[in-house]
Amino acid sequence: MYWWRLVNSMAPSNQQAIIRKVSLTNTSSAVALVDIYLVPSGASATDTYRVIKSLAIAPNQTIEPTACNQVLDAGGSIQAVSSVASAITIMASGIEYVA
Repeated sequence: MYWWRLVNSMAPSNQQAIIRKVSLTNTSSAVALVDIYLVPSGASATDTYRVIKSLAIAPNQTIEPTACNQVLDAGGSIQAVSSVASAITIMASGIEYVA
């Protein structure tokens, strides 16, 4: 399994981020299975924090999962794991606000 991680580390402790859109593109020639986790600061990517499980992405396909409008606290991270090395490009966008 091959991990990817984006940390909301720039926000002060009283800010949160709302993830509005995520897109995943498989740039490889093989089907890739992807799990996505929204992990609080200091925690690990476990089943408790998984929001998408075993999403199959075909070669050269882009998918925009519907697991958006999730809140990520300061220091939290979006983490993903793929069954194929260097296969998935992830783009995430959202807004930060004072909690």
